[in-house]
Amino acid sequence: MDNVTLELKVSGDHVLGDAIIGSPNAKRGSETPAPGGARLRYEGTLFQEAAGAPEVARFILHMGGDVGVGVVSGLLSAWLYDRLKAGQATKLRIDRVDVELKQGAIERIITERLRPRGPYAYENWLAAVAGGPFEGGFEFPLYSDAEFRAQANKFWGPYTLFNTLSGPSPYNSVRPIFVLGVDLHLKPSDLVDRDAETTDVERYLGGGPELEVAALCSLAMGIRLKPGGMTRVFNKQSEFPRGLPHGADVEGATRRTGGLATGILPEVLKFEVTDVDREAELSWLFLVSAIETAADSWYAADKRSPAEELRELRPEVAARLQKAGDDNLVEDIAAYFSGTLGAFKKFSSFLLEFLPPVPAKRPPAQAQVSWSPAEMKGFLKVIYTHRSKALHDGTPFPPVMCERPYQAPDWGAPAEAPVDEVYRNAYGVWKRESTPMLLHTFEHIVRGALLKWWDSMVPASSSKSAL
Repeated sequence: MDNVTLELKVSGDHVLGDAIIGSPNAKRGSETPAPGGARLRYEGTLFQEAAGAPEVARFILHMGGDVGVGVVSGLLSAWLYDRLKAGQATKLRIDRVDVELKQGAIERIITERLRPRGPYAYENWLAAVAGGPFEGGFEFPLYSDAEFRAQANKFWGPYTLFNTLSGPSPYNSVRPIFVLGVDLHLKPSDLVDRDAETTDVERYLGGGPELEVAALCSLAMGIRLKPGGMTRVFNKQSEFPRGLPHGADVEGATRRTGGLATGILPEVLKFEVTDVDREAELSWLFLVSAIETAADSWYAADKRSPAEELRELRPEVAARLQKAGDDNLVEDIAAYFSGTLGAFKKFSSFLLEFLPPVPAKRPPAQAQVSWSPAEMKGFLKVIYTHRSKALHDGTPFPPVMCERPYQAPDWGAPAEAPVDEVYRNAYGVWKRESTPMLLHTFEHIVRGALLKWWDSMVPASSSKSAL
């Protein structure tokens, strides 16, 4: 469900409550049903002191139901237009945007507001494709310890990736291998309701478009990549067509890029480059978390209600609730625990659905991980159990799963799993079945699954001209 805030500006006395809500005694909190399962709630009227000034009434339109966005927008716009005409409205604002008092204009803004909103980098890209005006720009160096071979610069809509041709690092140090250019076609503040009275972090990913694009490039390329501080600013001043140097974000550059790196793993999603490689146990948690996040989104795309998820993921619980009460009890309990249902099933189902091919280079059979779905599901269960114990019981991941993999001189690749049947140290004993794979193997699975899922969301008819 999405919430769309309607701020109505009207002229005249006492026309909103009875004409728009449909009740002569409308009070704050009064609601009326709207098409498509929506509800319109009255939030009060501000009476202006100046003579002739219009009253300003605020309404909340709460969207619901399973009707498609196009159908809902059409029905709602016609219904709302009729209500506004009856209420003698003179001005209309929807989510702080002035809207012409015509059904078509109302339908367009409702359709736009009902569209699933992405993070800023995505919305800025859509704004660029739609021909949005240039609002300024920035450049950020992207740091890595990886060697990137020389090739042409890349252009993706409002984003440009310039290759610095830095070559290999003789000291295995972090250095800028790219410069990311960002053209703004959408002001970040346009995505945030600064007047909101509740916390809204739906599009917060820890930073701006430079972090979002760097994370996606990191995932796609399989390297660790972090943006440094802003180095150049572009604006609409014609006297500075090449932009202005900017060096105020020194602290941000130091905090983000870190120092030396050891080179086991690329970064996945948005986690710190220094954490993922140097803290292997933290890496396990980050990688599992990345899949949990993707799996939740994957499941949500099916548009199943919380009650349907409960019946699928916890059928025995749903059956007991049904027996103890009725459908309403099942729906209420399911809604309360929505988002936490069947965490492992979502995790394992996602990875098995998008399981990548085996690595191109593999060690001998005794050091390989089986890729059969049945065995892989068992391995994932063990990993998820370790994750839960690490988070909730304070039991760290087995140390052998956090060490550098063994590779004999004549092997074509390092071991994918612990080689020994039993691993011992001074503080514990771990059998092979409790240590199903090593960190770099799980990273191969996680990154490959995320990329396959990413590809699956691109329509076959998608035009490359927009990229």
